[in-house]
Amino acid sequence: IPSNKSMSSEDDAYFIIPSNKQKQQKITKNNNNILVENAHSRRSFGTKYLGTIIVGIAATTTPLHQWAKAEEENTKITAATTMEKNKDRIVSVEDLGSRLRKVPTFTIVDKRGVPFMVVGEDAKLTAYFFTSYKEADRILRLADKSSDKGILELKKERNEKRKKENNQPIMTLEEEKEEVGTNPWKDARISTVPLDFAIILANKGKLGGAYFKIAPAENDIKDALEVDKSVDDLSEGKVPLFYFDKFELSSSSGKSTTKETQIPLYFRKSQLLEEWKKQNRNENYPDVKVTELFSVITEMVKPNNNNSTDSDKDLEYLVFIPPKESSMMEKKCVKNGGKEQPFILGERIVVL
Repeated sequence: IPSNKSMSSEDDAYFIIPSNKQKQQKITKNNNNILVENAHSRRSFGTKYLGTIIVGIAATTTPLHQWAKAEEENTKITAATTMEKNKDRIVSVEDLGSRLRKVPTFTIVDKRGVPFMVVGEDAKLTAYFFTSYKEADRILRLADKSSDKGILELKKERNEKRKKENNQPIMTLEEEKEEVGTNPWKDARISTVPLDFAIILANKGKLGGAYFKIAPAENDIKDALEVDKSVDDLSEGKVPLFYFDKFELSSSSGKSTTKETQIPLYFRKSQLLEEWKKQNRNENYPDVKVTELFSVITEMVKPNNNNSTDSDKDLEYLVFIPPKESSMMEKKCVKNGGKEQPFILGERIVVL
């Protein structure tokens, strides 16, 4: 498992939400973009971009290995697709995709499934896939509340200006919509896509003028930084995973009674502690270790060779354990979405 150093921060970026500092909100349509000019407060995540394994835009949750094959057919062969041709590797792309697909991620879209994207001070247009439903819900509620507050203060400012300058009455509802605008987050919902799909988009780098990032929960970032005190912040797009050395789970394969060894990597530290305690009730906790999702994936798909170490062999048994409520919230998101797409690529709602 890659060391904690892979979590270190590089340059800065911001995840931004509406605030009350903007003087005007304006909504326009530009090709497939719905532009919402609004004010923003900011929360620093840091940033780091990874390599390319897919090509093009499609409104689908195609499995990881199919995307990799499409890349090879349509563009020059990248490192990832070169490994797709190499059948002798630690973990196959198909197997990796299957493991990642079991982990739900959560993202903010409109009623039809068009993703909300935000523009930071670095002018990078970004959509986020959250590893936790609670984090997606927290961000949506914060954005909605902040936008409401900004609109209310702007309405007050405009009405006071009208009265002071021209002794005009307060704005009508139609005038409010025209001059102040509406809260774009009112039509938002939380949707879900599997982790393999989110990773494909995140690994693409810039796609159609936008970036896609996987965002861990705020508490998970805090826990990771407490474990690894060598860094002060977690780079944007980095996702911490928690584990214990030599800690394994056993799982039955299908109808077989044979137990398969699994080495779990947890998105949430508390779940790691809970599971360990079930197996070791009277023992003290060992030291919690932390690694990073993309670093682990890179190691898992490395070409296999005769010089593989024991740690390389351990990569074959890694499994990703999502937050325990994720499965239930995934079903909730699917139900709430009805017959609409979970995530439409090629369209976007841009919050400036």
